[in-house]
Amino acid sequence: MDVKRCILGVLICNIGIAACELTLEVDLPQEDPVLVANSLFTLDEEWSVHVTDARSLVEGRESISYISDARVSIELVDGADRFELMHSEGGYYSIPDLKPAMGETYMLRVSADGYESVWAMDMVPAQIDARHTYVMPATTEPEWFDSSELYLSADVTITLNDPIEFANYYRMVALIEQARDVDDGIEIFNTREWEYTVREGSVIAERADPLEISDGQLYVTEALFTDKSFDGEPVDLTLRVHVPKWVCFSFENLEDTEGDGSCFVSLHLMHISEAYYDYATTYQLQRWYSGDGISDPVQVATNVENGLGVFAGYNTYVAELKPEE
Repeated sequence: MDVKRCILGVLICNIGIAACELTLEVDLPQEDPVLVANSLFTLDEEWSVHVTDARSLVEGRESISYISDARVSIELVDGADRFELMHSEGGYYSIPDLKPAMGETYMLRVSADGYESVWAMDMVPAQIDARHTYVMPATTEPEWFDSSELYLSADVTITLNDPIEFANYYRMVALIEQARDVDDGIEIFNTREWEYTVREGSVIAERADPLEISDGQLYVTEALFTDKSFDGEPVDLTLRVHVPKWVCFSFENLEDTEGDGSCFVSLHLMHISEAYYDYATTYQLQRWYSGDGISDPVQVATNVENGLGVFAGYNTYVAELKPEE
């Protein structure tokens, strides 16, 4: 145990002739170092793992302690192939040209001097069978936007054919991508999540993170839901999107870009693993209740053995929305 000296304060003695300092020696538990490994993986992206030290979270450090000398590997659970990832910068480890494959279960292993080794397993869920339609402009415009200020507004329906015979987990986000013209086409230089509205009590609203609730509509930036209410059956997911022009065409600190850029709006329906769902829902709860001074702290779920973090797969259906000409 480390012994730390805690100065409780200066006590003024009753006789008024001296100031007394009371010093206590208190044994504080020494936290064992723990690795944090994070990797959300999908079919069309190369492997990337972020490795940090959990003590930066426990001790409330302003900066995160990146681990740059860890040994990080990805291996097939049902095969002999094992791939070593190399550190690039900021605790990120990757391997060029290696991407996850459908139907394979992967194991992540991370070790570093002075830490207990950690590992986790997961796979990429099945591809999403879905289609989408949308109507522009949306039937109802928000009171705080004039229609002339909107780049795009739409009522969207995504018809999802849910896989049968096992539980499925989903996440829905709306993304706005800002792009600029370059010599050989366009370049995406900024991506941000944007809010959309769903009807209160709908499937998408099961575990939505509302920014506001008004007239039975939830304004959300993220929705997490399961297939418990429609297991193995087709379901229509309906929502409404409003994107103001200033969101698409605000090019701060970028020279010669205004008036020469593009904006892409899309909805991303993600088929996520159970580990991803558990991590995302508990992280959502932590955001809701942190700092309210009443609730007990929420422990974010982890599937990393002997450590913290998440190693989880996902698949995405992208519904692109194009403004009216």
